[in-house]
Amino acid sequence: MPWTAQTTAEHVISVSEAISAFPQGATAGEIAAFLDLNQNQAEAALEMAVELTLLKLNGAKFLVRSSLCKFLFGPDQNVKSTVLRVVLEAFPPFITFRERWLSTADFAKAANQTAQIHTLTLHRDSVKDTLINLATFARVFQTTGGGQYEMADKAASNPLAALAQACGDLASAEQRVRTQLGPDASNAVAKNDVIDPLVNAILRCVQPGGARDAVVASANAVESFLYAEGNTLGLAVANAPGINAKLALFKNAHHLPDKLIKIGNYIGHVRNAADHGIDAEIGVTWSVQDSTGVEYSFVSCSFIANVYGHLHGVKGRI
Repeated sequence: MPWTAQTTAEHVISVSEAISAFPQGATAGEIAAFLDLNQNQAEAALEMAVELTLLKLNGAKFLVRSSLCKFLFGPDQNVKSTVLRVVLEAFPPFITFRERWLSTADFAKAANQTAQIHTLTLHRDSVKDTLINLATFARVFQTTGGGQYEMADKAASNPLAALAQACGDLASAEQRVRTQLGPDASNAVAKNDVIDPLVNAILRCVQPGGARDAVVASANAVESFLYAEGNTLGLAVANAPGINAKLALFKNAHHLPDKLIKIGNYIGHVRNAADHGIDAEIGVTWSVQDSTGVEYSFVSCSFIANVYGHLHGVKGRI
């Protein structure tokens, strides 16, 4: 459903939590009565909750879509902020809004450009006010007073690590992986060989000492993906051990452009450093930083998504 109305983070969280109390789903009118909101407030919040993939609409009834909704019960605002940040970081209009704000230093311009890019019919002031409210609640932005804002974690934390940390259970991590892959790739790749290792990587990359395991799991997913796609294309992938050897087959057969090949080479070389013991060139085993484990897991998801897109008709995406 399209985003057409201004809302607030508090209302979005409230309706998402409330829907969980209705196993068979509920209409906007039922939720308005349940939360003592007016009809317009309930409809706007439900609309945004669907946009953020927390809820889904089936006929006239709204139902829970994301397992993250189960974290919305209780008074812990930190948990609610984290849930909102996880879904907000995957919401295309917000990603654009933040990028345009960082580029223009002007929220009004950023909102107008976001509305144009995403063909939103909502007035730019409503786009601005809604996204600022959501981002402040999610602790992506923080106010500095006088209507001014800054990035809340611009010098402190890795936003990818915040996302990964929020995926504390299997279902949430799988949703995050599928969001990173996008609908086309996530519906096409093998769950056992691609999705599950990526989920394992997301769960491991924020655990103490888990960076190396995250790299290995992500790399296994990438290699399995390349094997499946290469096999479909008739490439001799069974005779090409490792990620870089398989990528060479794609390059030689002109199936992938050089830029995607080189991104894949990064994945292959980091995997080799993490998984092959002492490096003869330097005489020691490479250590794997926590930040590398996090970033590598997300880059692997993006690489799979973009290679799948290129092989299936979506060119020039990175």
